[in-house]
This record gives sequence, C-alpha cells and structure tokens, in this order.
Amino acid sequence: MNSLRNYLQIHVEQLAVLEMRFILKAAQMVR
Repeated sequence: MNSLRNYLQIHVEQLAVLEMRFILKAAQMVR
C-alpha cells in the first residue's frame, strides 16, 4: 500500500512538470 502511494506521488509530480511546460509553451505561442 505504501509503494502505491509513493508511485502516485511521483506520477502526480511528473504530471505537474508536464503541465508547467505546456503552459509555458502556450504562453510563448500566444505572444
């Protein structure tokens, strides 16, 4: 159960990084 929680935490962190990159790219394209 603990390993699953760690896996989800890592996955969420990776998704957050991808979202930040996507938002930055979108912001640059808007300009």
